[in-house]
Amino acid sequence: MFSQKGITRLPSFNLHGEIKEGRLIELFLTYQKQQIDVHLTYPSRRHISSKVRSFIDFVVNNLSDQDHHNSTL
Repeated sequence: MFSQKGITRLPSFNLHGEIKEGRLIELFLTYQKQQIDVHLTYPSRRHISSKVRSFIDFVVNNLSDQDHHNSTL
């Protein structure tokens, strides 16, 4: 990806630093990306491990559309 030999489509949170530092440039800025739903399924909130809780928090903070955020997470 960083060898100047191609185009990739990755989530913006993965590329923020590289774009900010000028190592990558954004193409197709007017292209409307299709939103997808992401669902997290786990057995129970009662005895959830800290690793799973951290992952849930990461997904909610980085991937959620605040207008459609499910507050039961």
